[in-house]
Amino acid sequence: MLLHAKHAAENGESTIIIVSPDTDDVAILACHFCNEIPARLLITKKEKTRKTYLEITAIANAAGPSLCNALPGLHAFTGSDSTSAFLGKGKKAPLKLCQTDPVASATMASLGCTFTQERIPFSACESFVCKLYGRPELTSINECRYVMFCAKQSQSQSLPPCQDSLNKHTLCVNYQAAIWRDALDANPDIPSPGNHGWNLENGFITIDWMSLTPAPEALMELTICGCTGKCSTNHCTCKRNGTVMFRCFSVWG
Repeated sequence: MLLHAKHAAENGESTIIIVSPDTDDVAILACHFCNEIPARLLITKKEKTRKTYLEITAIANAAGPSLCNALPGLHAFTGSDSTSAFLGKGKKAPLKLCQTDPVASATMASLGCTFTQERIPFSACESFVCKLYGRPELTSINECRYVMFCAKQSQSQSLPPCQDSLNKHTLCVNYQAAIWRDALDANPDIPSPGNHGWNLENGFITIDWMSLTPAPEALMELTICGCTGKCSTNHCTCKRNGTVMFRCFSVWG
């Protein structure tokens, strides 16, 4: 879509209107590539009986080049159609963090610059998530989880992910952001998603959520969810988190 917009702009079109039912991804990428498309960009979306227009060029100019460069990584990192999100954090808080913190903005801008995993800023992403969860003094996501758990600030599902899970998430994010950053390339060289946060199993792509257990096995065996039955439905937190075997051992074994 944006490749065609660039082609039209380079062939004399001064104003280009992009029609898309999914304005989120398209608007993000249009803002990112705005300076590379020499035309006025607008996005229109039909809503019931009327059309709405987004003046992408004005939005990109107001955001500035640094933030626009960070948008693909930020959008993928905070949740998109192909990447997971942080429960309860949404988009506004991460965006504000990038607007006010140059280090956070630079971290998101570095995501997707290459498919090479060795260049992914895992430590910087940990610091970003610590700031997102209100612990800017911390740089270790595992320590952030521990501090928040001890403070009893939230339910377990609202805690930040562990380092293992966050690293897997960052792999997915970097892969998706790298694909987006190649949107103006007519023939991008995109590697297989395997080992980039996804697994290839029998011709299907599945998410590689984590390599380690959610907690030490000794802790899992002592965890009691409060179920009166045998943890057989998704009402049970053990069942939802895939730890039903540990729960059953501790209660029924």
